[in-house]
Order: sequence, then C-alpha cells, then structure tokens
Amino acid sequence: MEPLQLNDVSVTYPDGDSEVRAVDHVSLTVAAGELVAITGASGSGKSTLLAVAGALQRPTSGSVTINGASVDDLAAKQRTELRRTEIGFIFQQSNLISSLNALEQVEIVSHLRGKRSTAARQRAEELLDAVGLSVAVGRRPHQLSGGQRQRVAIARALINSPAVLLVDEPTSALDSVSGGAVLDLISRLTRLNGTSTVLVTHDMRQTSGIDRMLVMSDGSLEPTSKIGIIESQVFT
Repeated sequence: MEPLQLNDVSVTYPDGDSEVRAVDHVSLTVAAGELVAITGASGSGKSTLLAVAGALQRPTSGSVTINGASVDDLAAKQRTELRRTEIGFIFQQSNLISSLNALEQVEIVSHLRGKRSTAARQRAEELLDAVGLSVAVGRRPHQLSGGQRQRVAIARALINSPAVLLVDEPTSALDSVSGGAVLDLISRLTRLNGTSTVLVTHDMRQTSGIDRMLVMSDGSLEPTSKIGIIESQVFT
C-alpha cells in the first residue's frame, strides 16, 4: 500500500440554500519517493485538498489513508499524533521561531514528542547538512536569507522521517534562483527519504524533478504532462 491514498474525496460547504463543492470526488495515490505537483487558479480547491491529505480537515465524503492507516475515524488527539509522526508540512512562510537558532528550529519537533536525545540532535544536524546549512546551525532567522529559512523549514519537516510530505507554495516569497534551488532540494530529498510528496504551487518556472503534474479546477483534479497546458490554465 502506498503512503498516501485519497479515495473519492469530496469537501462541501453550505452556501445559503445551496452548497459549494471545494473538492469534487478526487482520488489520488502517491508512491514512496514520488513528487506530485498540483497547480491551478486561486480558489480551485488546492489548499483544501492539501488540508484533507494532511489530516487537518475531514472530508465530507471519501477516505484518506496515511501509511496504511485510515484517517477517517480517528479522534482529534489521534489525528494530531498522526500528523506528528507520519506527515511533514512545509508552508508558504517558514514560520521559524525568532529566538531559536537553525539547529534548535529543527530539534524542536522532536522535543514536542518528548525526544530530547543525542540521537535527535544528530538527526537535526544531518538534515541541516543535507539542505546545505551545516555552517549556519547557530544562526537565528534574522541572520538567514529567505531561501535559507525555507531550507530550515524543509529540514524541520523531515526530522521525524514522515511517510508523507505536504508542501504549500514554498517558493512564493523567493526569487527565481532561490525558488528553483528549494524545489530541486525538495525533489532530491523526496527520493532520498522515500516520502510521498505533494507540492501545491503556482510557480511553474521550475519543473525538473517533478514526477507528475496535475491541474485542479473547480475542485476536480486532472492529470497532464504538458507544461503549456498547465500555464494556460493557471495564468491566462
């Protein structure tokens, strides 16, 4: 069984006498070591789909399976633990804590699980080295560039060796060079760590390393491998 499986997922919201269907009967399976990019216009349902995949929101119908475990009937506390152990999140902003240095930013996730150990620190150091920040472990956020802060966020998302990595617009605040480097890094670490990675992005300047590109429109997910088609649907 693949680490991430969404089966016939729908999300609806009441809208007066009718309803809005934010996600419309979406099925998606992402293999270990696979990077799937989802693009689409604002309001197409991308963020809602990511929230459902990350056990942050329950679907109205359909089912979600993370690393072989059904998410559907889990209590709130169980869903929180699942997110801590099986899912890594990377957001538009790095959301670093101003008082912590890069190493502490990565370690803190293990600390939240009660793991204050030499092994946890070593894992954090290895991840910072993997994202090219071994020389910056003692620097705080204000001493790092935007691209470096996002690299710290990537390392933090991987500290617990998640089966699933969910990435929401990681390059939106970066220039093209830094954004390309971040996407290349996510691609490389997806394969190295064997995660099932879903990347939501408007930035189609960089497409190398992406295994599948999907377009979301009006809550539906459509496969395509043609960059021109994606650009026309998203930017025109």
